[in-house]
Parts: sequence; structure tokens; C-alpha cells
Amino acid sequence: SASFGGLASRTTEVHRHVLNVLRKSKEASELLPNNPSKGIAHGIAQAWKLYDSDQAVVMFLVENTQRNIFDHRYIENELWTRNIRVIRRRLQDVFERASLDEDRRLHIDGYEVAVAYFRTGYVPQDYTEQGWKARLLTERSEEH
Repeated sequence: SASFGGLASRTTEVHRHVLNVLRKSKEASELLPNNPSKGIAHGIAQAWKLYDSDQAVVMFLVENTQRNIFDHRYIENELWTRNIRVIRRRLQDVFERASLDEDRRLHIDGYEVAVAYFRTGYVPQDYTEQGWKARLLTERSEEH
């Protein structure tokens, strides 16, 4: 996971706006572009391509209560522009409904998962016993 990549993509624009309001257009024009959400999405897209299945999806593993959804959406939208489908699931969803097939491909709710992008599970306290089992299932899969 890489947190705040989406939101940080807007920081340069905010700084540019503030400098322009302060009539410091020269300084505003010298700000370097910064779009980490594109870079994160590029890395995920590369892993998705290596999986080599156009029907497979990227699964964002998210918190039960999502406090940072807008940051996720920047990356998700970058993937959609590359025609890569994204689904969002909680660890509990994986525990209850995911499975591995005979080739260790991860499936959930009728989708084959090429990449699992963890936006939860940063610390042990984020996990229940079922959450640990869901993570283990995900890690045992063929996905990237």
C-alpha cells in the first residue's frame, strides 16, 4: 500500500493556486509536477498485465469503515482509464466468500483476482482471526 498518493496528486495544484493568489506567479510556474497516483496505478497495472488475464480484476482490500476513500478513488480511476476493472472488498468478505481454484487463482463473487492491493491491515490490531485467514488465503494465491 501507498497511502495519500491520490490526495498528494492535488498538492501541487493547491500550492500553485496559493502562490498565484499571493501574486507570486514566477514561483508558481516553477513548481514541479507530482502525480503519485499515476505511478502507483502504473505499478498495479504492470502486475495486472503480468497476470495475463483481461477478465481478471484488481481487488482493493479496504477497511470496514473507510476513512480515506477519496485517496483510493484517484488510483482506482487511473486503473479504470487503463480498462482495468477494480473491485473493493473487506478482509471479512474475503474470508466469507473467496476461494482458490486448483491453479491457486483467487476468486471472489464471480471475479478472478489478478492483484490484491491492501489498503487495510497495516498493523496487527487491524486483524481479527478471520482477517488473518483471509490474508493468508490471499497470500497463497497466484495473484500478484
